[in-house]
Amino acid sequence: SLSAPNPTKCVNASVAQTAAVVSLVRTPPAPSLTGRTTAATSFNDALTLGDNTPRTALGLALAQIAIGDYRSAGSTLDQWSDSIDHADLGLALALAGQPDRGAQLLANQI
Repeated sequence: SLSAPNPTKCVNASVAQTAAVVSLVRTPPAPSLTGRTTAATSFNDALTLGDNTPRTALGLALAQIAIGDYRSAGSTLDQWSDSIDHADLGLALALAGQPDRGAQLLANQI
């Protein structure tokens, strides 16, 4: 035999479901860094395997910046500062937390 649904149970379930959705909206999961970390690893591997081009070094530095590893990015940029185009180097340094140094390099290009 079928019985009518209990309205109190339906309302309570609905409130609980709504609360769960609201908590997800208020606290979204942290973004995944997997893709960005993989990019940094790939550029580092390329350099290790012999792709010693300024473009690869700049890619590594930008990937390091993307994952928030500004110290490593600065170190990479310092190592390659004589080879990376100065306009690119200036912008990358600014992104890596060295805006004064980056601005100086960009100003010298004008």
